[in-house]
Amino acid sequence: MAGARGSYRSIRHRWAIRERLPLLVASDDELRIAYISRGDSSTGEVMVTVTFDSALAHMFGWPNDEALSGHPLGRRGLSPYGAFQIDHSSWIRSLERRDSAHPHHRDEHFQLLRHYVLSFHDSTFECVAEGFDYKTEPIRDTFTLAVGIDLHRDRNILSDTDLV
Repeated sequence: MAGARGSYRSIRHRWAIRERLPLLVASDDELRIAYISRGDSSTGEVMVTVTFDSALAHMFGWPNDEALSGHPLGRRGLSPYGAFQIDHSSWIRSLERRDSAHPHHRDEHFQLLRHYVLSFHDSTFECVAEGFDYKTEPIRDTFTLAVGIDLHRDRNILSDTDLV
């Protein structure tokens, strides 16, 4: 549907304000975002890691939940504390126009891409990728190893000498 305006659909139920501390890892060939989730009554808090397939572009930062209505999709129903896939994304169309200057540009590649938005309390994450997968793990194992902070003791577990 050429020229259709952006719309969104939820790709996961809305989450509570407690989904927090998003951590982004990005390189030329990998894009992951991890965050703490409440989990369920049997697991308690868990680390959710979302890995995006063939990511082409991403943004992370502003707006927070209080300014999300100022986001270009805010008027179309994008809301805080959720995960969304944007249909008919103007961002993907813009990326395709820019890539058309490349001698090996292929329109078909851009038809595979999806625009995802994850809105948190203090930040918003957006990316364009072919798809995603996710996993959940106990918080103590993954977050502690990833960033060196033991949330259960609320202290730094790495010293400067550990990083040398």
